[in-house]
Amino acid sequence: MKEKDLSVDLLINNAGLGAYGPFDVSEIRRVEEMIMLNVRSLVLLTRLFIPTMIERGRGGVIQIASTAAFQPIPFLSLYAATKAFVVSFSEAVWGEYQKRGIRVLCLCPGNTLTEFHSKAGIEKRKIFLPATPEEVVRFGLDAYQNGGGPTAVYGFLNRIMAMGYRMIPRRLMVRITNGLYGPKPEAQQHN
Repeated sequence: MKEKDLSVDLLINNAGLGAYGPFDVSEIRRVEEMIMLNVRSLVLLTRLFIPTMIERGRGGVIQIASTAAFQPIPFLSLYAATKAFVVSFSEAVWGEYQKRGIRVLCLCPGNTLTEFHSKAGIEKRKIFLPATPEEVVRFGLDAYQNGGGPTAVYGFLNRIMAMGYRMIPRRLMVRITNGLYGPKPEAQQHN
């Protein structure tokens, strides 16, 4: 970045891609795109800008994950898994650089009223506890400025659910999320 005289004080990795549906029929191209955007790009951008922040002794990174990171979600399996990676990676990087003047925050919003759901193929009935993008941005910047961390979950009920997911057996959690995100039960046919 030195050769381009580019100095970044705050990197915000806010790109994300999701796709609703059974994993076994996911297009390989879409799977690769999701991993590339949600994981690889985020990691490489973070790696690109952290060294110059260390040199200056200041700077920060806000990684956007999701409350999906705290739960295995059938029919959104890869999205949830990539966001779990973002949380784990961000918390580890926070641990490495918090004493070197670099702030790292992983922001985990729940359902946010953007085009994400329609582009991912998620039905409106599966969108609950929605927030506006402005509310999430305000919360994230406040959390970053206040130096908390390494992870901030937007919304009281989302925070309760994120903690609850850690206490509920994983098998039960999969059943619960399958009920929320799984396909609509087919109407029974009577002969």
